[in-house]
Amino acid sequence: MSNRNQKPPETMPEETFAPSRRKFLTGGLAAAGLVACAGKAGINGLNGPEGATGATGAEGATGIEGITGVTGATGATGANCTNPPNGLNTLPTTWDYTADVVVIGSGAAGMVAALAAQSKGASVIVVEANYDVGGHAITSGGFVDLGGGTADQIAEGINDSPDLIFADLCFPASYVPANTPGFFPGLKWGQYGGPYQDRAFCRTFADNNVAAYNFLIKNGCTFSTPLTNSHWNGTSGTKRTRTAEWKGTTSNPAGADSPCGNPGVGYIRPLEATARSKGIQFLLNYKMTTIYRDAVLSGTVRGVSASYTNGRIVPGSSTPLQPYCATAGSLVPNVGNITTTQPIVNIKANKGVFVSCGGASSNLELRKKFDMRMCDVYQVGGEPYSFQTGDGILNAMKCGAALYATGNETAGEVQVSGGFQITKPGYIGSQYGYGSIDWTPTSPVFGFARASGLGGINYQNLIQVNMAGQRFVDETATGYTWVDACMQPNSASVPPDWSAGPVWAIFDSAAVTRQNWNLANTDPEFFYSGSTIAELVAQINTHQYQITPMTAAALSATISRYNSFVGTTDTDFGKPSPQYAINAPPYYAAFSCPTIHDWLTGINIDSGAHVLDLDGAIIPGLYAAGEDVGGMLMHGLAKCAVFGMIGGYNAGEGV
Repeated sequence: MSNRNQKPPETMPEETFAPSRRKFLTGGLAAAGLVACAGKAGINGLNGPEGATGATGAEGATGIEGITGVTGATGATGANCTNPPNGLNTLPTTWDYTADVVVIGSGAAGMVAALAAQSKGASVIVVEANYDVGGHAITSGGFVDLGGGTADQIAEGINDSPDLIFADLCFPASYVPANTPGFFPGLKWGQYGGPYQDRAFCRTFADNNVAAYNFLIKNGCTFSTPLTNSHWNGTSGTKRTRTAEWKGTTSNPAGADSPCGNPGVGYIRPLEATARSKGIQFLLNYKMTTIYRDAVLSGTVRGVSASYTNGRIVPGSSTPLQPYCATAGSLVPNVGNITTTQPIVNIKANKGVFVSCGGASSNLELRKKFDMRMCDVYQVGGEPYSFQTGDGILNAMKCGAALYATGNETAGEVQVSGGFQITKPGYIGSQYGYGSIDWTPTSPVFGFARASGLGGINYQNLIQVNMAGQRFVDETATGYTWVDACMQPNSASVPPDWSAGPVWAIFDSAAVTRQNWNLANTDPEFFYSGSTIAELVAQINTHQYQITPMTAAALSATISRYNSFVGTTDTDFGKPSPQYAINAPPYYAAFSCPTIHDWLTGINIDSGAHVLDLDGAIIPGLYAAGEDVGGMLMHGLAKCAVFGMIGGYNAGEGV
């Protein structure tokens, strides 16, 4: 059985995508293979093989690479399993490639896991669906929230401890009495703290912060100083936030090395350079489609199958995008690439498969399982560089993995956790308006993004309307208050989803002048104009997500009513002192929908990053970390680094 309730380990010393997401993801799901069911039929043809006994973890050596051994769990009894029905794959008779550890995904957790496994003497192959490494991490803000007494904390005189980290995550800050303006009554939590998380995870995370920080430093990462609490301001207010540096700075332009110019490049590229120099191999442009196990619900995980994506070709080009390591002047050695275009490859894992290919925020059908409001109109932070298609979660489930913390994708939206996984866009008039990414023409994927959009938004300059052309919220609202209003059905919603449809920011030429916006930064597929309201509405109704036509009469009535509030009071939604009427043509409509940011639920793992089944037993040979797993409300690079390190060590040792 699982060691979840045992004492956690002691601190370690040291492609061209289709325009429609619905079409792309449906194809991806249809291509996913079912897992192997190779067990022989027992007496009566029903009983599967007995699970193997888990190995006992070895005591780690002293030093940064050391790890206190985690006792392997006894393998689960083989589930009842008849001979495989027609159409199910058995274990491959031959393997195209073999490694001790196969890592799926090269983002924040996967890159660390690969290095950790290699440090234990394991050979490693990293399988990545994209044309280059990094996942969402490389487009992130590069914030690494590790504390507990790291070397840079000590140098700055910051007092911190694992106990304080644990308290910030799991203990409420205060009690809020009923009738307190602006708050729900009950317990109040600091940022990333909250009741809906696994306390064993949080304890393990706290105890291994220092080891993870040392691991990142050892493997090439450098960070800015001084420390702040800008990204994680827990109850204690302790400064634990540092930003990854690349080329000696946290500010780099977008280019082949950095797809959007964000500091996340300083986390990924140094780890990639170290990994390649240590002999870790990378199989790019291959999407994992099957996890092979001895039988559907029993036995050991033996490897994976992956399908060639044909690479990614930017619209207007005929040449697939190439990874940064293959470009002239790259600071990452161009070694370790497995060069093949074989349609399907089978990769044997002698010790284990590590799943870390991101969550399911880009998977329409899977994300709706957790929040049925997440219809196809909502875009995702990190796209279009990488897509979180849920491959790791779905394929792990097919070989027996259980889901965990399934409520966190909605519970985390409320204020107790910061409400970060669905956000207000920072840019309007473009498809990908996530506020922390500014897509510029120097990005290698700008051809997919097409526009950066209009930023620096003063919401006094516009109104927001739903698919029916009606206001529905105070435009200056933020957080869950704004998001929840956006996602509610309206008079234009229709079955089967009853989607709220797009949110349109409506403004006029005077607003453009006040904002000093350059309308060339908009996407003509997500930004419209008209000399009259009728002309504007006609353009809006051509949009792919405007499933019910808006009427000019409805939008005109909405604008007229709002204009009547200017200089007085917004009696409909309470927008503070509306300042500007909308009456100077031409008129504009900019796509302004919520953006999905974090993924906070996934497959079930224990404190050693072993994947667990529905009975809480370890699935031998299967490990996971990052946004593929559930259990914590905290998001970001720190969580990925800690559990990527722990799981990578265990996979590398085969325990």
